Amino acid sequence: MKKFSKVLTVFIAVVMSVALFAGCDSQDQAGGNEWSGEYGPHGIRYAVDQTLRRIYSSEVSNLNAFNNSNSATDGDFNTLGSKALVHYDAHMIMSPALAYRWDVSDDGLVYTFYIREGLPYVDHEFNTVGYLTADDFVAVMEWVLDPEMISNNTNNYLPYILNAPEWFRREEGVTLDDVGFKAIDTYVLELTLQQPVPFFINVAGFRPVYRPFLEEHGIMYGTSLDTTIFIGPWVLTTFEPQFRRVWEKNPYYYDADNIYLERIVDTYNAEAGLLAPVMFRRGDIDYAQITADIVDQWMDDPDTRHIVNPGRPATVPFIWYYGFNFWPQFDEFYEPGNWDIAVNNTAFRRSLFWGLDTYAAHLPVDPFAPEVFLQSTIVPEGFANVGGRDFIAFEPLEPYAFHPTWLFDPEKALAYRDQAVEELTAQGVTFPIKVFMPYNPAGALGITWALEVQVVAQQLTNLFGPEYLEFFIEASASTNFLTEVRREGRYAFMKLNHGASVAPGDPEAGVFPWFTAPIMNWNHIDQASGEEMQALFAEYTALVEIAHAIPVANYERYHAFAVAEAFLLEHAFVIPYYVTGGGYHVRRYNPFEGYGAYEMEGLRLLVEPLTGEQWRLIYADWLEVRRNLDTE
Repeated sequence: MKKFSKVLTVFIAVVMSVALFAGCDSQDQAGGNEWSGEYGPHGIRYAVDQTLRRIYSSEVSNLNAFNNSNSATDGDFNTLGSKALVHYDAHMIMSPALAYRWDVSDDGLVYTFYIREGLPYVDHEFNTVGYLTADDFVAVMEWVLDPEMISNNTNNYLPYILNAPEWFRREEGVTLDDVGFKAIDTYVLELTLQQPVPFFINVAGFRPVYRPFLEEHGIMYGTSLDTTIFIGPWVLTTFEPQFRRVWEKNPYYYDADNIYLERIVDTYNAEAGLLAPVMFRRGDIDYAQITADIVDQWMDDPDTRHIVNPGRPATVPFIWYYGFNFWPQFDEFYEPGNWDIAVNNTAFRRSLFWGLDTYAAHLPVDPFAPEVFLQSTIVPEGFANVGGRDFIAFEPLEPYAFHPTWLFDPEKALAYRDQAVEELTAQGVTFPIKVFMPYNPAGALGITWALEVQVVAQQLTNLFGPEYLEFFIEASASTNFLTEVRREGRYAFMKLNHGASVAPGDPEAGVFPWFTAPIMNWNHIDQASGEEMQALFAEYTALVEIAHAIPVANYERYHAFAVAEAFLLEHAFVIPYYVTGGGYHVRRYNPFEGYGAYEMEGLRLLVEPLTGEQWRLIYADWLEVRRNLDTE
């Protein structure tokens, strides 16, 4: 890998030395990193020139922020010039944006948003076109739910808003007045839901457009600069598809004082993914992703290893954990009957829960910063927050969440091993217990997974001794892995994951794999054969029902879900592991200053690239502040 990376880098450097963006004008070239005289945290120095230069390889489908393809390309691009009712602040807390505050009814059905006054829309030449009102949000709703518009974003409304599906289908007897999306005053927007959705504020990314302008252009809105207007942090002043895009700061934006990037210049190149790292080293751009195929090279190079830093831990798309299978359907050779008795024993599960060294296990996946992504809860830190308090900080979940070694406690593990041996021997279990541990060998994940299972098996064998557990590792079919392995119960102990889109930003996302019948095929806990385990699962289900019945996102709901998850962990139903990360990056800005939909607001360019050491120190400060935001 290293040899190939070096050859590739030399090739790219030669290509770029011949001709790189010959058509760009001089004001967009590298340089401008003169120090402004201002320091940021941990010695970072802010630059005078606040022009962010990037390279991209995929063009946007249109300029319409409420009719994009839901791709990251469209979303990242169009949110620069638009804004929603609410957004995430620099600490990933849902905060006011175009709505300066909101209220929620006690039954969780009615959301009332209070819109900022006096905000102008401008065109690409900064001419004022109109002023924001609540009716502009309604105008967009009408546009999106007009079947003739063929909008890509109908699902922003259809799953949630009262009578939106019926109006979209133009059902007989349903009128626009029946849709629960209304401007009840010039600056007051009222949304009525079909049913309570506790996480609704996390999906309330509704955007406005000045109604007269939208009605003038109709289906052609956002198809060119002349048919697009802006109310976001930046205004698109140049749009030359597959060549160059220039955004300039919007001086009329409501939070303009905290927008430091004066210009964002994006230059097209079909090979952006390959070229970006070299261009960053040359000073031509201010950000590049360091992909897996070259990260070793960058970390080995004394000129670059200090500037590589990880991405912020993601809360989506997957939450990873190790799961016990309560419905063993694997070959008789692996003694499924023996496993079935063992897995229903709480002491046995607890021995692995406290015995698995997730730090060591994750090293094959991320050898440079595994500690950044490890989690000690199923709902990860940063995913759900209410009143400034993160879900993982609610008692009785907090002792697990902030465990100093990510739940690895050899002393506890060995004590539970001894207890399990005594109890299981009395039940006729034979030792060592065979642990069938398959993995999916497909793709890049398969390569690291193959190494990971070896580490896990060796680590647990070293801890407990070979007389307690005997591991059997298998590279399963690389196609239909979920169907043929997980869903069919063809494993004993295995890394599992689930997404969070079922309840974005709400702790209920951490319970559906074990709670939502009948599709409970993650670890088949509903099939547990032991009476004690059946009773524990019934108790857990009752706790989830209590939390689920609270219709709004408040402290009571979060505490109830924390009680349920703590019960899940206390009885070792699963073992928390890690969340996905954002890969590795080099950048001339501090990402923890960013906020908004794609975290571009608040960023300030630096004189020098951010170092890995600075990233870790700033991230530690960021976490400390975030963990103390409780506003109760």
